[in-house]
Amino acid sequence: MTYRSRDLAYLVVTVVSGIGIHFMFRTMYMAEQPLPFAQEMTLVFLGSVVTIALTAALLNRQTELELRKKDE
Repeated sequence: MTYRSRDLAYLVVTVVSGIGIHFMFRTMYMAEQPLPFAQEMTLVFLGSVVTIALTAALLNRQTELELRKKDE
């Protein structure tokens, strides 16, 4: 799998996750009877997803640069 196709796969997963999170967020806040701690749960989930995605992107970039350095 080339780096470009892997980056495209990460982009697709990120966009799909973002859309899913958006609809989950709207569902939780547009409910007739609000759920207790809905905002806190949503923010924890969003923070976790963003942290995981950022860490994965940084580790992949670091690995790519190390492999390029090793090939030279």
